[in-house]
Amino acid sequence: MTLKLINNVSFILMILLFSTCKNEADPDATSNVSADSLQIEALNVVISTDSEILGEPREIVNMDEDHFAVYDHAYKKIMVFNKSGEKQYEFGNTGEGPGEWDPMGGARDLNYHDGTFFSNNGSRYLFDLYNKDGGLIKSISYEPYLDYTHKSLVDENRILTTTNGNENSLAVVLDLENELAVIDSVGQPEAGFRLRPNFEEQRTTYANGELPEGALNEALATKIEGDYIVFMNTLGELRRYSQDGEIVFEVELPKDVKETIFNYIVEVNKNESPPHSVRPLEYAKEIQYKNGMVYLFMPIKHPDREGLEARFLIYDEEGSLLSHFVFEPDERETILYDFTVDEDNTVYFADVMNASVLSFDPEIKE
Repeated sequence: MTLKLINNVSFILMILLFSTCKNEADPDATSNVSADSLQIEALNVVISTDSEILGEPREIVNMDEDHFAVYDHAYKKIMVFNKSGEKQYEFGNTGEGPGEWDPMGGARDLNYHDGTFFSNNGSRYLFDLYNKDGGLIKSISYEPYLDYTHKSLVDENRILTTTNGNENSLAVVLDLENELAVIDSVGQPEAGFRLRPNFEEQRTTYANGELPEGALNEALATKIEGDYIVFMNTLGELRRYSQDGEIVFEVELPKDVKETIFNYIVEVNKNESPPHSVRPLEYAKEIQYKNGMVYLFMPIKHPDREGLEARFLIYDEEGSLLSHFVFEPDERETILYDFTVDEDNTVYFADVMNASVLSFDPEIKE
């Protein structure tokens, strides 16, 4: 696997056009980058395949300057490691008791903030909160529409979750101390909310080279200082919303990236998808904010297609693309499934294919 690093080479990546309600970025600015290449061997192996510590790492979160945690779906455990990859302790179990997970879904949407773990117990429609040592603090029931949405723990009492257009918003902040009351709403939906999508309708719409209305609200979201960052996952558009609901900026993915993925989705839904199913358009899997930067992860989902390599993009708070990493496949089968970033900007990836954890220190051009 080859790693291409695409860095900013111009002094200004985008020109913001000011209006009364929003700033729009120059769509060509994100393409004004150059490429360097690094081999996958340049990434550090934090937890190796040979250690057999992990079986199927699906979620990884940074805890503090010395520790990170991994949810392993093979062992159904949350495991805490030091930054050298040495396991410190583990917790969690499957079952129907307090804080136990369904064996199929496990602990999804793992988050950590200041001594509190958060996970989504999807089959039971419960949010579970644990202390740093793995003791259950409480479980909170939630509405089914929140099950397959992106979730980010703001602090031990609040969670930011996307809504797919429900609550007349793109995302909401929920109060974990007050029956998930809506504290704040973010953005306006692009289309009406649909609880049950029509997959055949979506497949046909994609096959015609269009975006299905029922998918337009799908998004990822993260909290930044005072504002919110939302990535529109079918529009391929990064947005910043102010606390007052104004759009501060909106910027599209690099044109070549966006067109390659979209054209693939059109083709596969036209020629390969079975009836009454759909290959959905989802540009990214995870978004995070750390150290004043926004990290967007686009894992490889279509290894048989040229140009659809895994990508990792880093933006500043104003929407300027700072770095763009491209992971090209080689003889080693690797699936970088999830990521986290620590206080030193070191990025950690969970490699689900090889049951390992890899890391690298990206060179970020300010």
